Amino acid sequence: MTPEDGSVKTEEELEEDESRPLVLTPRDIGVLKLIHEHQYSSINPIREAFWKGRSVSSNSCYRRIERLVKMGYLKRDYSTWSSLVVYLLAPKGFRELQSRGLDSGLELYEKTEDFDRYSEHDLNVLSLRILFAELGLSEWRSERLLVKDKLSKLPDGVLNVRGFKIAIEMDNSRKDQSRYRDIFSYYGENTDYALAFMVMNADLKNWLLAMKYDVKRIWFTNYSRLFKFREQALFENKSGSFHLGRIL
Repeated sequence: MTPEDGSVKTEEELEEDESRPLVLTPRDIGVLKLIHEHQYSSINPIREAFWKGRSVSSNSCYRRIERLVKMGYLKRDYSTWSSLVVYLLAPKGFRELQSRGLDSGLELYEKTEDFDRYSEHDLNVLSLRILFAELGLSEWRSERLLVKDKLSKLPDGVLNVRGFKIAIEMDNSRKDQSRYRDIFSYYGENTDYALAFMVMNADLKNWLLAMKYDVKRIWFTNYSRLFKFREQALFENKSGSFHLGRIL
């Protein structure tokens, strides 16, 4: 509330007014929770998830995140593997989530010496979560949450689409055939997942497409084209194809 006219400030106005004590907004809490569930994030996924449509030059996202750092809710670090500034949840931010029952049953993530070794992969997975949410598929279970389920194999994430689970595998670098056989065998036998999406950073090769797998459940798509074409992105295997919009 402003003392002058008694009007209620919008979320944007609360965040832009740095002359007053910090008031956490729903967007701030969303940022804290997303980072908590994915260990860390660079600025771009945060901007895409919570400041989409705002010009980069306005610096609204960056200024707000840096204020959350200054006030102790987030920590700033640096990924030498990706040459990026990344943000992690700080103890104060964790306590805030706990007080609201939004800690997802997870402990505060404590970074290891090589925490960012797979940062390119981790940030790609986070971007996938954000893209699917933009397309209306917002029920995502992150790998940190899946660890609690004590599965024999952890997908990079699991989408819940109208009660059906879709395992997401982000394939940042091509594996040998034996590794793919293990993956395909797991999803062929594990009936917990209705589908498994293999999101490939490289172009899909014919030898991979031709391998033995459950063609009703395992589908391939290209990471870059998924972001380019969104609901029109093609998912395919050796028996057929469909556009993502079919399940939206």
